[in-house]
Amino acid sequence: MAKLNIFLADESYYDRMLALEHFVSSRHAYKQEIRNEENSSHFTFQRIRLPREVNLAYPRDLDELVPHWQAADLVFVGMVEDHLLGYMVLDVHHLPKTVRVCDLVVVNDARRNGIATAMLAVCETWATTNKYNRILMDIPLRNDPMVRLAQKLGYAMSGFMDQYFPNHDPAVFFEKRMS
Repeated sequence: MAKLNIFLADESYYDRMLALEHFVSSRHAYKQEIRNEENSSHFTFQRIRLPREVNLAYPRDLDELVPHWQAADLVFVGMVEDHLLGYMVLDVHHLPKTVRVCDLVVVNDARRNGIATAMLAVCETWATTNKYNRILMDIPLRNDPMVRLAQKLGYAMSGFMDQYFPNHDPAVFFEKRMS
């Protein structure tokens, strides 16, 4: 297999980025339970198997992606030869010393081949080189493959927010501290 090249992208890649499949298939979801008691609240997320595979729509409106990318601090693309296999959008100005992964999209046929892992490794290297001490990912709660990837790569759950994304999906936040 040819080598995956990951590099900063400019607007000339936007049409190809828009053409990627912006959905994820999953056989699992997370059941969220909130218990409020007098002096405390308890939150649990239980992974459950769905009766059939579902396709989850991308949490951002596809018509808003180009303005979102134009406003982003960094946009990386992953390519093999002349084939765009994925992209990653980073925000580095809204949280102190934190790189926030806003979007991470990989072509459906190329998933589970290490592309997202390689792109996150580039993010981690960039963060360390530029003296950022945390990477934060906001992941739709129903995106089990991304939640599992974050856990596999050593990211720890750090919170959640209901109706976080433009489509009103809740987000679960994962972070990794950089040394």
